[in-house]
Amino acid sequence: MTVGAAIGKHITFNKVTSLVWEEFIYGGHLVALGPTVIAYICLRLSNYAIHWQLILGLYLITFIVHLLDRYIDINDDSSSARFDYFRRMKPLLPYILTASLLVLAYILRDNLAIAAFALFLVGIGVLYTLFFKKLTRYVVGFKSFYTAAVFASSAIFASFYDNWLVFTPVLTYVYIFFFLRWFSDTVFCDLKDVVEDRKNKLRTFANSMDKDSFYTLLSVINILSIFPIVIGIAKGYLPGYSILLLSAPLYSNYYIGLSRRKGADYQKLANVWADGESIVWMFAVLVGGLVWA
Repeated sequence: MTVGAAIGKHITFNKVTSLVWEEFIYGGHLVALGPTVIAYICLRLSNYAIHWQLILGLYLITFIVHLLDRYIDINDDSSSARFDYFRRMKPLLPYILTASLLVLAYILRDNLAIAAFALFLVGIGVLYTLFFKKLTRYVVGFKSFYTAAVFASSAIFASFYDNWLVFTPVLTYVYIFFFLRWFSDTVFCDLKDVVEDRKNKLRTFANSMDKDSFYTLLSVINILSIFPIVIGIAKGYLPGYSILLLSAPLYSNYYIGLSRRKGADYQKLANVWADGESIVWMFAVLVGGLVWA
């Protein structure tokens, strides 16, 4: 192989990996992992069967809601890299959304109750972009509460797949834990949107509090998220290996610390580090399940 050919191959490989990385991060796939992993963990800790239709369905629901949100608010994106990505992808988005909705309808066709719940989740996701987000102009941090409540509800969605309307202690503890984890994520991610949110008169915690108070709030959320797991284990509802989920607050505390450094890249910390916390959740449960098996 000539030097020129080797360089060309290297450039092509780099370009492909860059495109894949852009798609994974900005296309909503990393975000979509969050509710998917929450559902898997809820089923695993509840000793329920894990259905691939359910897992893929939740992934598609989150993916669809994320794309719709970005498609509607494409001109208000605080990330230049994500804006460039969606500007290039905009002509394809209606086709991607249509295909995703058709696949979602197909895989949930045999469970009408869950299909209705899925449609409800997509609907409130769209309503968030069109209406509920604007309530943050009047209620500080509303969009963080709303997003955390909706995304954590994937635990309910998963639990109801085979056991419709059955609330269990495991579901309660898992929901509270992941509500607090997602709340921490969304509160932190507002750091990257301070300029745009102020322009749109959205009263997020990031632009309504001084820096010290803001970071104190994040620390309090991290501490509070420890309690559902500890109490659930102490009462015998959660398996002992659930304690490894507490690696999430430690991980969060680390990237929060990085954000306090001079010249911190808020976009990278939010889009990669914060949104990537779901990988820590998955790793904790998989490793814990193997060690404690």
